[in-house]
Amino acid sequence: MAAHWLCRGNLYAAGLSKSLGGKLAQSSARLASAPEAYHTENAILAPISTADGINLVQTLPASTFTTTLTELPLGFIGRIKASYCASFVQSAPDLNPLWTFIADKTKDLHEELLESSLSTDFLDRCGDNNLNYGFDMLAVEFTRRFKNDLDYKNYWIGTIVSDLVYLAEAVGAKRYWNPEGGAAFPYKDKPEVGAVDDLVDAIQDKIRHEILFPNPLPNEFGLETKKGILSQRTIHAIYQAWRLKQVSDLYGYKVIELGGGLGKTAFYALKFGIPSYTLVDIPMTLVAQANFLGRQFDPDTISLANEPESDKTKIRLRSTAWFNTTDEKFDILLNVDSLTEMKLDIMREYADDYLRNGKVFLSINHEANEQTVGGMSELAPYCISRAPYWLRQGYIEEIFLKQNGTHPPAAQGAAFWRWFLKAK
Repeated sequence: MAAHWLCRGNLYAAGLSKSLGGKLAQSSARLASAPEAYHTENAILAPISTADGINLVQTLPASTFTTTLTELPLGFIGRIKASYCASFVQSAPDLNPLWTFIADKTKDLHEELLESSLSTDFLDRCGDNNLNYGFDMLAVEFTRRFKNDLDYKNYWIGTIVSDLVYLAEAVGAKRYWNPEGGAAFPYKDKPEVGAVDDLVDAIQDKIRHEILFPNPLPNEFGLETKKGILSQRTIHAIYQAWRLKQVSDLYGYKVIELGGGLGKTAFYALKFGIPSYTLVDIPMTLVAQANFLGRQFDPDTISLANEPESDKTKIRLRSTAWFNTTDEKFDILLNVDSLTEMKLDIMREYADDYLRNGKVFLSINHEANEQTVGGMSELAPYCISRAPYWLRQGYIEEIFLKQNGTHPPAAQGAAFWRWFLKAK
């Protein structure tokens, strides 16, 4: 039998019962404990007995941790600390219980940022603390599990490969499998995944932008590739930057991302041709973004929160207080996996900010909480596109378009398209 991928609670193959999804932990545990399991130069091979009694040989690509460290200039570290102090005083955020829980994990870092010394230690060792907790897996709890829990590690190897396949399908670098069969898939079996480097090359050729995997900090877990260590969040960042470039080509290149994680989407968006980028976030996350982006770009091209801009500025990091009060107009607002985690009054405030100053809102969020993005009365009339998010089950990608205070006609016929072309 051909090799199959164990990933995301199911087997990346057809012909196996969907009930296997609930058996991920048991199957991975068998992999971890199988005495026959062995390592090769490029893969881990091990027998797995599935719930249906089928014996598979699973092939996992080589994974590793980053070891390199790109230094931050000492002067930029001083700027980060000064910006944090000013931003924290201005906007101690009113968080929901989830983010209050996350903020509790960074109390020690908060105290260190308020100190006068210019220590770089915790900024260099993100894998040993919780600076990135809540938006990236380069954090101490994940690092420990990757290093000590083979079951957990193999699950995420499979997830990274699975997400890479979804990205290839999304951009058209790989055919989208049809379970009903056909000339290309006559046996209703998902095709073999192929080599990771080949998938990356195919994606790069399709989107016509060079793809590199930035690894400025040690202990980031991912797959070994010829372009660097590929982590799971990086795949999502590439997709989001690609979609941003598509939308920006239609509606303009002034982009603001509300809740930008580590800043990887900003990194790729700039590499893909968006000339400048603004990230809006809470103070501690702005520190994480400065820590990552400051190792990728000339710090003189980055304007931190409460800093003036210059002719060199390409990246702006701004506080939520700035976003709530600015009258600056923008073309695209991006929000990924955070708006529905906020309190309803904060969601509405951000919706009003978009309607006041923005043109297009690209939202990628789940609908597991009481309030949804598309369900907000402020935004619903402006929705022109709604579809499942390619890379993560349970998430919706929506586009809202506002032009000159108007919203699209309810009918999706000729009147809509006349309005759409005029709005462009």
